[in-house]
Amino acid sequence: MPSIQELESKRDAVLKEIKSIRSMKRGSINAQYLKVRRRRVKEPVVRGPYYVLSRHDPKTGKTVSRRLTSKEDVERARTDW
Repeated sequence: MPSIQELESKRDAVLKEIKSIRSMKRGSINAQYLKVRRRRVKEPVVRGPYYVLSRHDPKTGKTVSRRLTSKEDVERARTDW
């Protein structure tokens, strides 16, 4: 059986790790690719990736999506979510 000091040190380590978390938000980052038709070309050209942050809104029951427009937004979202 672990001693009280061991349990307290484990608890302190867990609390320190929890304090280091900047933000906890629900959602996922998805990469979108769009097929674009070009003049005089039979096959569509694939454009992307365009990154989209999607989450479920419990109040409305719908999925809410927001396009991440810059690399900084994508990196911030990856660290926050």
